[in-house]
Amino acid sequence: MKTTPFAHQLEALKQMKGKKAFALLMEQGTGKTKGAIDDAARLYEEGEIEAMLVIAPNGVHRNWIDELEIHCPCPYAATYFTSNMKKAERDAVEKLLDPT
Repeated sequence: MKTTPFAHQLEALKQMKGKKAFALLMEQGTGKTKGAIDDAARLYEEGEIEAMLVIAPNGVHRNWIDELEIHCPCPYAATYFTSNMKKAERDAVEKLLDPT
């Protein structure tokens, strides 16, 4: 982990481990994003995943990119998509998703 989790975040990570699906039903501002990033980083390091797709409401989607910079210990490329993007922004999304 790049940043130290709080006790409740550590407990959530323990409960997530080994589960195919898991919901972080915690209050706003309690670190759900960090928990999801930490779990994805663990899965990446264990060779279980190669990528992560986040679907979030407007306003929250850009926050994920900031949170990755703070918390993600793995190499990553990140961008976001909205329906009213400019061509250059859409091109950045397409470039990120291009497998070549």
